[in-house]
Amino acid sequence: MGTHYFKKLAKDCFILYVALNDNCNDELLETINIPKSQGPRQSQNCRSSDNGQDVGTDSSNDLFLKEGLARLDRDIMTMKGENAQDIDNIDKRIRDMIKENETLKDVVKKQSDKIYRLQNSIDKSDSALVEFMAEIRCEIKTLTDENQSD
Repeated sequence: MGTHYFKKLAKDCFILYVALNDNCNDELLETINIPKSQGPRQSQNCRSSDNGQDVGTDSSNDLFLKEGLARLDRDIMTMKGENAQDIDNIDKRIRDMIKENETLKDVVKKQSDKIYRLQNSIDKSDSALVEFMAEIRCEIKTLTDENQSD
């Protein structure tokens, strides 16, 4: 959606540039959907400075430029609003992701602690089993020795 406004802003900037440089022609006016009668016109009373540039224009040219500036201002304000909304949405998503990340860290820590406790329990069971097996071997040896001496 922002791309549409960037294209529109670029078009409006170009139109304003062309209008400011008095290069506005009928084709440009048709392109921007402005009737030829509303396009910028130089005043018959337009004065030229010593270097040949015009120093005055009539009110229709001023109105055309003001409309162009107003259009640009509206587009900029719309884009600012969209960008502010996008920033708010991204901030909210980041905050949600941070909360989820903290929750997942807690889950991983609990699972890690559980695995550690299970490993300790297995190690203790393994030690107890080794001791039990040693006792059984001793008993078997004792029984075997008693049977052989009888």
